[in-house]
Formats: sequence, structure tokens, C-alpha cells
Amino acid sequence: MYFLNPSSFSWRLIFISGRSMKSIWYFVGLLLAVMGAIITVSAVRSLVHPPEYPKILSHLHPDLWWGILMLVFGLAFAIFNRRDTVR
Repeated sequence: MYFLNPSSFSWRLIFISGRSMKSIWYFVGLLLAVMGAIITVSAVRSLVHPPEYPKILSHLHPDLWWGILMLVFGLAFAIFNRRDTVR
């Protein structure tokens, strides 16, 4: 596969040209934000269309709280680390 080949042109371009790479925390933030958005959308859907047999403590909506929390922390990680680079 082209993208897994370490001798591919794109890898050589990054390492030979001396360009810096993004920090891992930027990508962690993006991943948290995407997962938080998916959980939040799912929670909003369950608010609009509640299940026929609700679970114990479902009235507290933990999926909505955790989805929003993950989305906020993910966006914070991505925004604060967007310009950090690793040499």
C-alpha cells in the first residue's frame, strides 16, 4: 500500500525537507471532539425519541453530559495545540 510504505514520496518529503509535524495532542483533541459530537447527537436523538423501556437513571441523561464534556475538551485540546509542532 502506498500510504504505509515508509519510502514513499510523502514520507521523504516530510523528513528530508525538515518540516515539523503536528503535536499528538492536536489529534487527540480532534478525536475527542468527533467522538463527543457523535455521542451528543445520539443523546439528543434519545431525548427527542425516548426508548420504550428506559434504563435506570436515564432521566439524568449521562450520554448528553459526557458527549458535551468530550466535545468541549476535544475542542480545547485542538485549539490550544493547533500551532504546536514536533521536530
